[in-house]
Amino acid sequence: MRRLGIPSQDIDDVVQEVFVVAHRRGGFSPGPASARTWLVEIALRVVSNARRSERRRLAVVGPPTSEESATPESISPFESAATAQALTRVQEALNSLDIEHRTVFVLFEFAGESCDAIAKVLRVPIGTVYSRLSSARQQVRARYLAEQPSIARSDLAVAPGEPA
Repeated sequence: MRRLGIPSQDIDDVVQEVFVVAHRRGGFSPGPASARTWLVEIALRVVSNARRSERRRLAVVGPPTSEESATPESISPFESAATAQALTRVQEALNSLDIEHRTVFVLFEFAGESCDAIAKVLRVPIGTVYSRLSSARQQVRARYLAEQPSIARSDLAVAPGEPA
């Protein structure tokens, strides 16, 4: 759910809503899709609704403040900051995708679904899945690299404690 853009504080509520909808539909019936892809289809619709609600809330309230996360003592502060920064860049790259491309990317890359299963659950031709996946990969890569922090060469030449 997080990879589909649901804020961490809302994940439990969204997952519960997915299972409420699944129950209302009468449960899974064997067919062309597996139980997993059937749940993914429901989750996509619930996520789409939740994201729309979140956009409305942010328009009224404003963006949330960042939360500090605890890190194990064995990880240096530099490594922790670098990891947090990389994860933030990945999430921002995912957030930049439209829902169709993001769905295909997350299902294939993170959930390990096959392109055939994704095509069945989204009810699109397999070629569309391949096209969306390729496009999403390019967009994520470009956005991730564009967000990469750069260090000026002049900053590297200055010794600690000396003025620049």
